Amino acid sequence: MQKNTNFFKVFFQGSLDNVLLAVLIGFFIIAIHQTLVYGFMYSYWLYMVVLLILLLLRFRRAQRQKKEQEAPLSQPKKATRAPKKNKK
Repeated sequence: MQKNTNFFKVFFQGSLDNVLLAVLIGFFIIAIHQTLVYGFMYSYWLYMVVLLILLLLRFRRAQRQKKEQEAPLSQPKKATRAPKKNKK
């Protein structure tokens, strides 16, 4: 049984982006809460983590788009007909 490595590569790449997005949203909510409770000075590091994850996500998406543009587009194969048999 042969594994389709392309499927696994695409699946895990997309799921990692989803996890990073969820972590980004979580940190952003925590940062807003900490800002309201303690002030911006004590939550600054949380905003920097949010910015770091956001830049990482944008970098990953840009790299993926660059790979997709560079990859040659596969041309669909033309259907070939079997030679006609002459019936006598």
